[in-house]
Amino acid sequence: MKRKMPKVPQPKATFKGKKKIITIVGVVLLILLAAGAGIFLRWQQNQNPASQNGDNGSNNPTGNPELDGLAQNPLPDSVKDAQDLASTGNVEESNKQLGVSIANTTNNDEKYELYIQQAINNENSQKWDDALTSYKSAEAIKKTSTVYIGMGRAYEGKGDKQAAINAYKAALPLLDTSDPMHNFDKKQLEDKIKALGG
Repeated sequence: MKRKMPKVPQPKATFKGKKKIITIVGVVLLILLAAGAGIFLRWQQNQNPASQNGDNGSNNPTGNPELDGLAQNPLPDSVKDAQDLASTGNVEESNKQLGVSIANTTNNDEKYELYIQQAINNENSQKWDDALTSYKSAEAIKKTSTVYIGMGRAYEGKGDKQAAINAYKAALPLLDTSDPMHNFDKKQLEDKIKALGG
């Protein structure tokens, strides 16, 4: 016959302790949900960059007037094709295609996007001067935070901290205040400027 072992009483958590744990778990979950929602919105926006051609929403691809502010136009096919080539390692071919597309388009919005992609290709190849030339060509069409942030990275790559600081400072007032990530992006730029000594 087996003997039953006496039960050792387990210490019970106090109600205050349980309440504190539940509160902490709740706060952590809320923070994670908020961060996840912000990341999802940013990802969704980056899938189809906003139209820069002044479309006031009359061409509403969502079909829903409430979502008018979310309606966005995708990148031109010439830019997508160049991105696809670059992402598969054919950067040289991508750059050739970008040069041809830049020469053949009269659409300034498309030309701007082509110069941005050309600059990114050059950045990824650590061709800082070429990247700066492309960013400056894009800047001549539109002065945007994208242009100045890219210039800042290229100047950093070259080791020119003061020029990088100036570029990042130029980007700050151009950040899209309607973007859910505006405050985060602004803080990142301000931190980058401070880190560089600005």
